Parts: sequence; C-alpha cells; structure tokens
Amino acid sequence: MTTPTGSAQSSDDVSRALDPPPPDPTPARPNVTTVYQAHGDFLWVTLQRLGVRDADRDDVLQEVLVVVHRRLHTFDGRGPMAAWLFGVCFRVAAAHRRRAYVRREQLWGSVPEDPRRPDIRPTLRRH
Repeated sequence: MTTPTGSAQSSDDVSRALDPPPPDPTPARPNVTTVYQAHGDFLWVTLQRLGVRDADRDDVLQEVLVVVHRRLHTFDGRGPMAAWLFGVCFRVAAAHRRRAYVRREQLWGSVPEDPRRPDIRPTLRRH
C-alpha cells in the first residue's frame, strides 16, 4: 500500500491507525453534579430506608451532597460508587438522628387550643 506521498505503508501501520486510542490511564474524577445525576434516586431511597423522616429528607440529602463534595477526592474507585455513597448516607443519617432537636420535635397538624384560655370570639362583635 502506498501513501499519498508515494511511500510504502505496512499493514501494521494501517491497523494501528484504525485502532481506537488506548484508554486514559487516569480517568476523570466525577464531580458532585455527575454523582447526583447518576445516583440521586439511590441516595433518596437510601435515606428513606435509613429512617430519615419525609420532612427532613431534603435537608439530609443536601448534607450528604456537601459531604460528597468535600470527600469525593478520597473515593479511590476500588469498589462501587454506590457502596461509598451508602456509607456517607449512613453516617449523615446517624448524625441527624443524634441531634437533640430531632428527638424532641413533634409535628402537629394544627396548634392545639389552650383549655385554660377563655374563648373570646363571642365577645368580639362588629358594630
């Protein structure tokens, strides 16, 4: 086979030219956005299964993503990303449950009336 310049080219040169380039030995590190896009549903369900209340799940998920942002450089890729994320969720959910305001807070549909307070509605009249 000859090249456009007229020199001979071996079949090895042609096959090397057609082969895809070798993979980059240092793959690009994921960022928080790509982690959330790929594993957001997993994070949400994991927090739910770890007992994080519906009212707190958005806030706890945000805390998880802050930890992921801070610690993503420590993910070495030896194991699956989901296993590493589960560990982050587990520790953040446990810290959330240990907080005092979570143990004492009670959600009410409406504020109960004080039985000692007299009803003042009958005394209010429009003139």
